Amino acid sequence: MESQDRKFVNFTGFCVALLAIWTTLNGVAQAADNSGHVISAVKADGTKEVYSLEENSTVVFAIKDGQQIPGSLSIISQDSQKVIVKFKEQPLIKYKGKSKTLRDSARSRIDIEHGNFKRDILGLENASRKARGKPSVDINKILKKKYKHVFNGAAVELSSETLAAVKKLSYVEAVYPDSVVKIDLTESVPLIGASRVWSDYGFTGKGIVVSIIDTGIDYTHPDLGGSAVFPSAKVIGGYDCYNNDNDPMDDHYHGTHVAGIVAANGQLKGVAFEASLMAYKVLSASGSGYFSNIIQGIELSTDPDGDPATDDGADVINLSLGGPGNPDDPISQAVDKTLLTLEWLWLLQQETVVLLILQLFHQV
Repeated sequence: MESQDRKFVNFTGFCVALLAIWTTLNGVAQAADNSGHVISAVKADGTKEVYSLEENSTVVFAIKDGQQIPGSLSIISQDSQKVIVKFKEQPLIKYKGKSKTLRDSARSRIDIEHGNFKRDILGLENASRKARGKPSVDINKILKKKYKHVFNGAAVELSSETLAAVKKLSYVEAVYPDSVVKIDLTESVPLIGASRVWSDYGFTGKGIVVSIIDTGIDYTHPDLGGSAVFPSAKVIGGYDCYNNDNDPMDDHYHGTHVAGIVAANGQLKGVAFEASLMAYKVLSASGSGYFSNIIQGIELSTDPDGDPATDDGADVINLSLGGPGNPDDPISQAVDKTLLTLEWLWLLQQETVVLLILQLFHQV
């Protein structure tokens, strides 16, 4: 028990240091430039109409008192529409710590929903395409990502006719726009008192794993391990959710900047320089990406091997990005599921803390 208490104190000090960064950055994050993506108009009754300009479509929804009005989502598309579909069954993380029988039963129900959805959208989409005189497509053209751990659903790209039918499927709870987010981080904080925490308390991040959900990490950087191969002793895991490959190399350097603030250990030292890192690339070389990529990054951070029975998830998740959003959007739900399953006394053994330098802007 003594070793657990020591790790707990070390972890708590590490979180305090990172929260100092968050507190400093949070005050300026709301001023970040998000122009070109969200335009809004306010009606007489206080309802705000939001127009989110996405890659192939314009997403329109209404907000009142800071929350999206149910049923207000509509999408004007040139051809196809990128959306995130939520199923009715609870995600697997809700069953963490439960009996194997309950976990297996939940997984079976979730797998049935995903199987039915795969069958239904392929049939509906190809029927719609046939009616419009277009060739049929295979499932990989429309089913982009699947989620089961912190969010139960899928990211898809469908015609408006198919989307209307999907909303009526019995196992579908909600449909959300797959909105665009962009990087959001000010210059590195020059002084937060981290060196005093190291010298006076010995909190260095040792034994802690931090997941950086961003543009990737340059694991060849000498202050981040300097390894020619991935994974490495410093960047111990990760995935490229944007390009769907196993190499989360940073092609923008925002994620590397964030990783350095957290855990650089070389000529420069991060706040928790002895922490290990996971790299989940969810943003492009231009620094933008979709909600669907971020949810996948959260899922993989909490359960890299896809087995809830193993304890291989990160202790801390960092997201430094911003975009249109509300408390009920898919990313917020994924984060909520991660945090609501925390059992504080067993935190170090079972769960993940999400330190949000995440700003889902309400620029409305």
